[in-house]
Amino acid sequence: MPVLKRLVSEGVRVMRLNFSHATVEEADLRMTNLRASSGRNGDTSGMGADDDVLRRGCVGVVGSGRNMRASLLDTRGPEIRTLKVENDTSGKETLTLTKGEEVGVESDVTGKMECKKGKFYVNYAGIEKVVKPGDRVLLDDGAVTLKCTSVSGPTVLTTVLNTGDVRSRVGVNLPGVKTGLPAMSEKDRVDVKYGIENDVDYVAASFVRDAEGVREIRGYIDSIRGDGVGPLIISKIENVEGLENFEEILSESDGIMVARGDLGVEIPLERVTLEQKNMVRRCNEVGKPVIVATQMLESMTKSPRPTRAEVSDVTNAVLDGADAVMLSGETAKGNYVVETVNAMQSIIKETEGWVKEGGVSTSAYVHPDAQLDCEYNSVAKAAVAAAEASDAKAIIVLTKTGRTARLISRYRPNVPIVCFANSYKVGRQLQLYRACHPVVGLGNLDPKERGEEAAGMTKELGFVQKDDTYVLIQAEKGTSGKNVIGMKIGTVE
Repeated sequence: MPVLKRLVSEGVRVMRLNFSHATVEEADLRMTNLRASSGRNGDTSGMGADDDVLRRGCVGVVGSGRNMRASLLDTRGPEIRTLKVENDTSGKETLTLTKGEEVGVESDVTGKMECKKGKFYVNYAGIEKVVKPGDRVLLDDGAVTLKCTSVSGPTVLTTVLNTGDVRSRVGVNLPGVKTGLPAMSEKDRVDVKYGIENDVDYVAASFVRDAEGVREIRGYIDSIRGDGVGPLIISKIENVEGLENFEEILSESDGIMVARGDLGVEIPLERVTLEQKNMVRRCNEVGKPVIVATQMLESMTKSPRPTRAEVSDVTNAVLDGADAVMLSGETAKGNYVVETVNAMQSIIKETEGWVKEGGVSTSAYVHPDAQLDCEYNSVAKAAVAAAEASDAKAIIVLTKTGRTARLISRYRPNVPIVCFANSYKVGRQLQLYRACHPVVGLGNLDPKERGEEAAGMTKELGFVQKDDTYVLIQAEKGTSGKNVIGMKIGTVE
């Protein structure tokens, strides 16, 4: 718990629950600890307007101790794994595969068979029907590569291309092979149901291959969420099929995660960065959040300082236009967890400061032809232009659903977007959007008073100071009964 509180204070906005490994009990404990953490996004009663902690993060109701850090449930997905290594009672035994050795690979969905010298079993039924001579079978993220030489009955005959040790139940990748696996496993359904019951904010769908897979996941969520707001779907792109069908996946998803670990196994490593840049650009163009993930500060698992190459990796992800960068093993099992988050926060702050000073135009992130067809988009674009022209220090948005705030984020303003939301759920789901700082806590006042209160609270929280200019966006009921979106340029009193 003390470590998690420190991570919140250092700038963590979203906590990932990795259901490839986490048990329900572990997830319960982490959710409880996250929601009990306070500070930048919890009890602000002891903080002054000049407190930098507030300026870098987000808050709940002032003085209430309520927490608005978000949670992301990462599904295991339809993955393929080897079965247990023969005589492995400790979970630590390995089987050595030697270059040039012949190995047969077969299916066993019962899980009863054991991997042994010359024969491996996987939990994927029908592997012999989809793998053909010349295809590669990658074990344990490519630590050992097998090449199919022929298929005989139920056995895929392979040759080992490099020597290595293989543990029990390691992941199996079949680059370029269309496996036909379902979008959701039975375990995924159980895990997503748990997530909805525990009010998680995002579901990261693993190994998404096409738009139909996203629709299947959304349909399942809608069928069990009741009347509440369901989690947003972040599709993880980590295989060749996902890349080939990226545009249709993007269209159906609420956001994208560039999952470079498995992707780097599925495609040539020299292509990974280029595909990352393309996916980030497309997400920017359509106004959907994009997360860049995997091994960003990997050396800090064992070292208190990142390498220069890792700093460049994080810097370039920010410059590309990523809405968020993610830590995995560095914080899950690392020796320098707080230092890692602090390092990443420092890199982001330095990079965005350079951008703000004119290092690169934020308009580079927005494609001129990628317009969203609604009046809210016009207001969002105008708000960012007004903030730049008036040298405003913040854009204040009163939002019920978060839509206007999300659209403003799309135009990459160089000032904070202080989002006054009606609910914690909406506030937490804004955490992935660049520059958004969600706040809950306005009183139930008339529109004019709400705007004035929002400006005052924005000052209290340290985003603006006396005599600073701000841009205020809020919707009001017009004479026809429909919402009229208003924009005001004001000065902090």
